Amino acid sequence: MPFSNYQRYFSQGKYIGPGRSEKRFNLINWDSFKDQDVLDLGCANGMLAIESKRRGAKKVLGVDKDNCIPSVRQSVRDAGIDVEFWQVDMESREFKRICPVFDITFFCSELGHMKDGAEMLRWIGAHTRRVLYFESNLGENNKGQIEAVTKYTSFNSLKFLGRTDETPEEGIRYMWWCGRTGHENNIPEWRNAPATFIPIEEMNGTAPEVCEKNQSNKEYIALRENIKLNGLVSPLIYYKSDKKNNFYIGREGGKRFCILKELGYKDIPCKIVQPGPLPLSDLIKP
Repeated sequence: MPFSNYQRYFSQGKYIGPGRSEKRFNLINWDSFKDQDVLDLGCANGMLAIESKRRGAKKVLGVDKDNCIPSVRQSVRDAGIDVEFWQVDMESREFKRICPVFDITFFCSELGHMKDGAEMLRWIGAHTRRVLYFESNLGENNKGQIEAVTKYTSFNSLKFLGRTDETPEEGIRYMWWCGRTGHENNIPEWRNAPATFIPIEEMNGTAPEVCEKNQSNKEYIALRENIKLNGLVSPLIYYKSDKKNNFYIGREGGKRFCILKELGYKDIPCKIVQPGPLPLSDLIKP
């Protein structure tokens, strides 16, 4: 049987109930997966990817270099489930170049196996619009691992979800929800807008006195250090104003504008959207 009961599995095309990873499944807010694009890195037998599709996800990709992937592929075809699986090393240059951006990413018990964990986390941060579900490796330094996530990604909201697995001999796994609360990733019109680069002298951004006041704010300081280390991940949101000498007016990303100006950026990645009332955003919940 290609689907073991390690997590959840299918038998003869039928969905079977929870296996050993019921704790992990119960920590995930599956209601937030509807119409989302989902990436499962280190998917093994594909259960998180498959469950995402069952909960209404739009596009789902599972990635693993293990030899189980061909049989997983065949099983989901037999079961009539529209999930794509790639058998490839997630740290390979080819995968990183070709893989698109997703709304939600799973990265479970994988960080400790990476050759370059910092670079992998940077890549995940740049390829995940909204939410990362991160699980520490069994028995490893979970505190150090979640600190690496905050250091090398730009997720600004973290919530500890709980223990997912533990054995007396090997230790415990823990899971976190890591999200971005900015509107640019929550409003469909903004999320899908193309990015461009705008000269900073054409941008009517946050006032200098506000930027100066922000410099003593802990959140601002942490964000500045993150951008210095990893670069800017999400474009700022601006609109073009005909009333102010064709200047671009900021809608989202005021702190980032201050930081980029402070760091000497000349051309700023932006998404140009329509002026007017702020569209209602989708709520992101752990």
